[in-house]
This record gives sequence, C-alpha cells and structure tokens, in this order.
Amino acid sequence: MDNASKALIMAGAILISIAIVGVGVFIFSSTSSITNSGQQQIDAAAAQMANSTLRQYSGPRVRGSTVIDFIEYTKVLNKNNTFPTEIKAQEGSVAVTSIVSNKFYNVSLTDSDNDGYYDEYKVDNVTSGT
Repeated sequence: MDNASKALIMAGAILISIAIVGVGVFIFSSTSSITNSGQQQIDAAAAQMANSTLRQYSGPRVRGSTVIDFIEYTKVLNKNNTFPTEIKAQEGSVAVTSIVSNKFYNVSLTDSDNDGYYDEYKVDNVTSGT
C-alpha cells in the first residue's frame, strides 16, 4: 500500500507540473501576439517619422535649391546608412544633375518595395520660377 500511495503522489506531481507548463505556454503564446502587435506599431511610427523628414522636400512646386539640398541629404543618408533603405532617383523628365536653383520642380516620393519607407524620388515638370 505504501508504494501505491507514493505512485499516486508522483502521478499528481507530474499532472501539476504538466498543468503549470501548459499555463506557461498559453501565457507565452498570448503575450507574443501582443508584443508582435506592439512591434508593428513601433515600426509604423518609425517609418512615419522618417518619411516626414523626407516629405518636407517633396511637392508640386519645390524650388531648385531645395531639391539640390534634398539630393545632398539623401546622399548623406545613403552613405551613412542612417535610413532603413537606400533612397534612389527614378528617371524623371529632369536629370538630377541639371537642376537649377531658381526654378521650380515637382518632386515625388514613392515606396517601391512597400516596406513603409520612401526609397525613390522623381523630379519632374520644370517651370519658370520667380
């Protein structure tokens, strides 16, 4: 009888251990989805902040001097790897090397790989500026 009671105690201890491990796994799996959601929100906020810096250089009527500053800024970002992606010039109606300081340009930004960050820009529509 002594062995039977020891066997029941051991079986109970094993069942309690399994229950504790099961609860731990359940808590871990439920919190991992919460942390993934939180990480996605942090990533989205980081992309918004990074893009807002670039957005100040874009628009339908941007002075050439601002466009030149923007191109230099993107070169520095690319060189220092301070932006999560490399920002490249798309082929537009204006060659990047022919931008004139006192004219106006249309600068558009795009996220070609859909990662949330602008990674391409295009300069178009040269108009006379005053």
